Order: sequence, then C-alpha cells, then structure tokens
Amino acid sequence: MPALPPFLARLLESRASAFNSLCAGLADERGLIAASRLEVRDPSGFAEDGFHAGPGGCRVWAEHLLPFVIEQK
Repeated sequence: MPALPPFLARLLESRASAFNSLCAGLADERGLIAASRLEVRDPSGFAEDGFHAGPGGCRVWAEHLLPFVIEQK
C-alpha cells in the first residue's frame, strides 16, 4: 500500500498473512476453495488515497477471483 509508512505496512502484512492462513484453513474444513493471494505489483491500481483499490485495482482483483468463482459452481 503506497500510502502507508513501511513499518505499518509490514505490521499489517503480517496480520493479513495470519488472517489469510486462518481463513484458508476454515475454507478447507468446509470443502470450500480459498482464493490465492493477489500480489500487488503496480501501485497504479490504488485509488488516490493510496490505500483502497481504484478502478484498475478492482478490475485486476475481479479477474483474479473469476477462476475461483467458476470453480465453485
């Protein structure tokens, strides 16, 4: 996230990683598919606030999730 100070970004990344692991385990227990993590490669996908996804980021996220949604059907 471009707008966050490096220390805060690392802290939040650590928490997000732990949360994602927990969610993947819960999904597996329930026979669901957990979407893989989407790596941020281009900060231009963020909104002007540098924190939330902008239109381009939402498009990339939707394209990333589409195969998981199709697989669930």
